[in-house]
Amino acid sequence: MSNKLAVVAIGVGLSLLCVSQSLAGSMGNGAAQRRAAYPGHNGDGTTQYVFCYGGNPHSVYFSPVFSASSTRGPVSLSSAYGHYLTQMGYKADGGQCNHATTNADASAAKVQQENAFRPSRTVIETSWSGN
Repeated sequence: MSNKLAVVAIGVGLSLLCVSQSLAGSMGNGAAQRRAAYPGHNGDGTTQYVFCYGGNPHSVYFSPVFSASSTRGPVSLSSAYGHYLTQMGYKADGGQCNHATTNADASAAKVQQENAFRPSRTVIETSWSGN
């Protein structure tokens, strides 16, 4: 009987530890990593350069590089691009947008991303420009 009680006590203790850790770190390191991943996005209204993409196992859809105010954040643009792909009838599982501080940096990142997809997927250009 004491072995069963010890196992239950350990289980309850581990459960409480997991719950306390999940509550304590909700904005921890992840927020800092997201801010570092989008250096051009500081929300102050400066110009940033963006391209978006989304796809499925067979195709990936890329927008051209376009300029946008930094007040339009990564989540807002990604959601809008995913909605655009759905409205246009493209089969995609959402959108994702990359931000840069210069047009050259965004263009280089887009070419690199497209080249990463080319061996396994068809790359398709869209005309979406953030609107």
